[in-house]
Amino acid sequence: MIKDLKFVTPESEGLSSESILEFIDFFKELRINLHSFIIVKGGNILAEGYYKPFDKDTKKRIYSCSKTITSYAVGKACGEGLVDLKAPIVSYFPEITDPHPVMATVTVEDVLMMCVPLANSPYCRFASPDGPEVTENDDWTKLFFEGRAVTDKPAGRLFRYNSLGSSVLCDMIKRVTGKDFLDYLRPELDKIGVSEDIDCIRSPAGFQWGASGILATTRDFAKMGELLLHKGEYMGEQLLPRDYMERATSRLRATIHGEDEKTGSHGYGYQIWMEPYGYGMHGMRGQLVHCFPDKDFMVVMTSNEPDSFVEYYYAASRLYKAIADKPLPENNAAYGELCQALIDLKIDRSFGAAHSEWEKKISGKTYIMNENSMGLERIKVDIGEGEGIFSFTVRGEEKKLRFGLGEYADTTFPDKTFYGKQSNVRSGREFRTLVTGSWTAEDTLFIIADISDDTPGSLGISLEFFGDSLAAELRGTGEGILGRYNVTCSGKYAD
Repeated sequence: MIKDLKFVTPESEGLSSESILEFIDFFKELRINLHSFIIVKGGNILAEGYYKPFDKDTKKRIYSCSKTITSYAVGKACGEGLVDLKAPIVSYFPEITDPHPVMATVTVEDVLMMCVPLANSPYCRFASPDGPEVTENDDWTKLFFEGRAVTDKPAGRLFRYNSLGSSVLCDMIKRVTGKDFLDYLRPELDKIGVSEDIDCIRSPAGFQWGASGILATTRDFAKMGELLLHKGEYMGEQLLPRDYMERATSRLRATIHGEDEKTGSHGYGYQIWMEPYGYGMHGMRGQLVHCFPDKDFMVVMTSNEPDSFVEYYYAASRLYKAIADKPLPENNAAYGELCQALIDLKIDRSFGAAHSEWEKKISGKTYIMNENSMGLERIKVDIGEGEGIFSFTVRGEEKKLRFGLGEYADTTFPDKTFYGKQSNVRSGREFRTLVTGSWTAEDTLFIIADISDDTPGSLGISLEFFGDSLAAELRGTGEGILGRYNVTCSGKYAD
């Protein structure tokens, strides 16, 4: 089991070292921002990779993979007679005396299956940089029951992804057990070797945010994934109710309603995605567990890359298909190459040349930007031999972002308004960020800032210089943290 950290050659489990080298090369060629992976068969680790500066001790936000762990807690509570899947979920919230009539019919099972008759999932109205410390409507449970219901969509029918319902499941667990869901699962987590360091961002109401908030090392993530692979069983002991886990990992609802939903088109169980050859956990920005139960095989990945789920699954399923029915002959040369490749892994976010002749023309110059929606007033780039500083002024506040040239700089992002350990509450600190600058054309500097902290995200900054002018575009993505950094504008050098 992963708890034992038993490392074996891929060949001993019927997979070639060359196949894993191809897996690594696949992500490198596509320039996908992978951060770590663990490949497991029969409880043995075939390969474990971390892209520097990340390592085995780095805790990653696993986003919606947290939902599956919440489902574990619901299953345990069902086994202990604390929760009835067929009961209206509002019955666990006696203070909700006047729910929307349609919402009053929603059962616990409906919520697990993402079959809630709500038009949207209206939580996570994150605090704006210029707004109050905490946003309005922070009682997510009340918001759920009072939400605008789709009156012609019966409860329990037609899948529609709804993270707000997953948060309500966490609130329910706390009410029926007196513990947050991770604390309630601690005996089971201890048995599978999950460390005490696992953490979870909290909702504005203070309970653990099991819809999106777990922070864990990749090894702890893999241990929780292994419990899914074996449907709640660990070393012959059924830690979670078998009947619940069998149903949880079954295709209970269809999930595809249009041709654009390829990554989630194989169905859904209880907060668990069905896949062509098994099932798994899917989290935003590439946090994934792919389980292939017929071969006792699992691939775990973390990243900071949006919208690449198809590529991730393709790479994992290729490994699965390459597994032979018996051990392969040992290949010392290929295994040695694999071991070296795992050592050499590092983040590469350089999309062009490290230097350009334009550096001499623009370094140290201040550009006054035309009026724009972001309030971006000034831009200056100072370039040294191996690093640079991107200075920009937003509504009178100057910010400085250090970046490497062709390599990443491990620094912080100059903004203290991002939410931290509690959703919608500002952290009051700057988040860890890896920043790389490269010249994608002779006159165009591209800076990519990857926030790798409690809440990951990325900011792309394109600066195209011409004459004494500058065209700039900033594109920020991330859950409630980079929305203000989106603009296209131009400006001129100020003498």
